[in-house]
Amino acid sequence: PNANTSLDVNEMDDAFVEYGPMVNSGQFDGIAGEKAIKEVNQYAEQHGFGRVKVNYRLKDWSISRQRYWGCPIPIIHCDKCGLQPVPESELPVLLPDIEDYHPKGRSPLADVPDFINTTCPKCGGKATRDPDTMDTFVCSSWYYLRYLDPRNDSKPFESEKVNRWLPIDLYIGGISHATAHLIYFRFFHKFLQDIGVLDTPEPATRLVNHGMVLDSNGEVMSKSKGNSVSPIAVMNKHGVDVSRLAMFFAAPTEKEVMWSDDFIIGVQKFVTNKLLGLVSNYRGTKPNLQQIFKFETLSSYEKEIYVKLNQTIKRVSEDFPRLQFNTSIAALMELVKEYEPDSINNDELNDFLIIKIAQLLSPLAPHLAEEMWSECSFSGSVFLSDWPIYDSDAVVGNIVSIAVQINGKLRDTVDVSADATQEQVEDIAMKSTKVQKYTDGFDIVKRIYIKGKILNFVVKGKK
Repeated sequence: PNANTSLDVNEMDDAFVEYGPMVNSGQFDGIAGEKAIKEVNQYAEQHGFGRVKVNYRLKDWSISRQRYWGCPIPIIHCDKCGLQPVPESELPVLLPDIEDYHPKGRSPLADVPDFINTTCPKCGGKATRDPDTMDTFVCSSWYYLRYLDPRNDSKPFESEKVNRWLPIDLYIGGISHATAHLIYFRFFHKFLQDIGVLDTPEPATRLVNHGMVLDSNGEVMSKSKGNSVSPIAVMNKHGVDVSRLAMFFAAPTEKEVMWSDDFIIGVQKFVTNKLLGLVSNYRGTKPNLQQIFKFETLSSYEKEIYVKLNQTIKRVSEDFPRLQFNTSIAALMELVKEYEPDSINNDELNDFLIIKIAQLLSPLAPHLAEEMWSECSFSGSVFLSDWPIYDSDAVVGNIVSIAVQINGKLRDTVDVSADATQEQVEDIAMKSTKVQKYTDGFDIVKRIYIKGKILNFVVKGKK
């Protein structure tokens, strides 16, 4: 459609999402696109409904800092020639080694004569270097590119190397960077793409802003406020893995965390009273970690815990890509809580469950998982093992017993997931020797399935 097109909204099958002519809009009918926007704005302004205005909120970025730590500003001050850039052949300008880093009303570098005093690259006369350093955000705006080519002595990075890896799959940072680092991060990248150095239009394909850590008064922890808690002190007191689990469990990744030593206690009890004791129940079968257990070989409790294990594998596997670590830990806690080793007669299932817990735990509590893996006599690192894959027949609902009939007569019962499909139930039933006795050599003319209750095969005469 365009401005000259007659458009009947009653004949439209779908919403028109491009610029098109306005309809049912009085004097603006038939006007399309940017012209319509302009005329509507003019009408609103002329009739006192407001005025057209563009708000610019982005301000100039002052990158100079009066401190030692940072990249020296590569500018030379000459009384005769004015400001002169440091020749490219002399880049980068390196920080000098000094003993006193504290500013005294000016940059610390101003008090280092060997650094400050230089010659003008244009006239060769006496000159001075700029004493300021750049805002550290300047360096962090392109650090990810240098990581991909860190030993390059001739240029910041090689385009071919970085383009092979970019864009970043997942970029994580605090929400406080939304109006600072992330703006510069994208600006630098887009500029480098514009001049042909980079191929991708965006530096990252996915951004996740994690929640901030708050103190007991609800204030964001920061060094400047003096209300931060040293992670080293927490780890020395509770251990690295417990500290990690507590932080992950406290709240969803994107939510704020109200810090308190109290919420570590629950996690510590879980680790001490539950997780650490799991390996003592290992029976030494060293099971095949890719195997699937058949329901008909398991007791009632074994079926329940096997289903719970597979539900946990599925949940954790789906939660990790979403960075929902708190729900992953909750799922593992539920599984461990329901684990009753004395109720498991199948030694391989028992050991299979313990090892799978160690694998699921490894990204969350790596040291504990490695210890469990080793105690169960598996060589190498748990991180070199294949990630658990759930049994699709044992992830949904509870186990139910289905009566299998042949021409209306009960011939066997099979245990399946409560939400198993008819095809899955039939497949399990046909593996029963009792059912095969009445179906082999016969034509199955009809299959009748009442979900969760009965499966009836109607058969007739021998082939």
